[in-house]
Amino acid sequence: MDRMLRHRWAKPAVFVLCLGPLIWLGGRALTDGLGANPIEATVRFLGDWALRFLLIALAVTPLRRIAGWPGLARFRRMLGLFAFFYVVVHLSSYIGLDQFFDWPAIGREIVKRRYITIGMAAAVLLLPLAITSTDAMIRRLGGQRWRKLHRLVYLIGPLGVTHHWMMVKKDLTEPMIHAVILALLLGWRVLAARKAARKTVPAFLLVPAILLVIALLPSAPAMAAPKHCFAVAEITAEREIRHGIYLREAAHHCDGQYIKGSNDVWQKFEAANGPKFKSAMARRTAAWRREFPDDWQYKITHADGRLVTYARNLPLTQGFCDNIDDLLQEIGKRGYGGFSAQAKRLQDEVVADYKVCR
Repeated sequence: MDRMLRHRWAKPAVFVLCLGPLIWLGGRALTDGLGANPIEATVRFLGDWALRFLLIALAVTPLRRIAGWPGLARFRRMLGLFAFFYVVVHLSSYIGLDQFFDWPAIGREIVKRRYITIGMAAAVLLLPLAITSTDAMIRRLGGQRWRKLHRLVYLIGPLGVTHHWMMVKKDLTEPMIHAVILALLLGWRVLAARKAARKTVPAFLLVPAILLVIALLPSAPAMAAPKHCFAVAEITAEREIRHGIYLREAAHHCDGQYIKGSNDVWQKFEAANGPKFKSAMARRTAAWRREFPDDWQYKITHADGRLVTYARNLPLTQGFCDNIDDLLQEIGKRGYGGFSAQAKRLQDEVVADYKVCR
């Protein structure tokens, strides 16, 4: 095995494998395979792989020593840089796709949401490790100072696991797996340090574990109990999301057939009102997570899928597309207020599905 690891094609092969998750994500995006909320799916997918690559990089040294594969050391730097790469892409997708470069809103999110604060801290701490990963920087810093700096990874790992844990909240299976793997990797280092006849366990290995326990304790309580009803604002959000899906699919359906440029009109409107759509989606998602805590993702994906199927299978006629054109012209003139007014037509339909809280 060690001979294979030292082969000249081993590094290029591992490099291509590390790009696999990104290639898979691109394929799913091109085939509309990211579900009802592709932006959230993209951000979370990239974050998951950033954490996985960090754990894989931390596993190199234990695996190299336990299995007797010194050739693994060749891949440690590359795996660590791929962890940083996926962190950057994860952060970029959050800033660009999720927040639409709304910097004041991003600042408020970092301050308000503790799991985002922790995630940002991990990303910032990872930056100097990536910058100093070259041979030239190792020589400039000196081996001892370089090693001390790169011990930050023992803090970054728990921060990454905590970020994931607090974000998921309900189904903790995957965060627990990551936490156990991290605990084993840090535990192995503690035992290795003691075996090397050190008098005490290095503090930098114990402090992250203590911080991890402290950070996870407040996130243990379950989500808010179901109310068995939707608030008025949540009903409004549901109406707007449903109407948005209908208009988006209908505009695409009619484009080039009976209306020229209807798809462009909708896309411009959606881009101009991105933060408002995002706010409605967040309010709606929070309501679904509260009311259907065990399978809200399946339910919301299934519901939106039915809406898409319905809109795509409507008879394509001149009268239908003229109606869509009138709706698009109205929202073009009146903006989001006109769109929200149109969505009120779905009030009876939504109320029939979800009881309004009194």
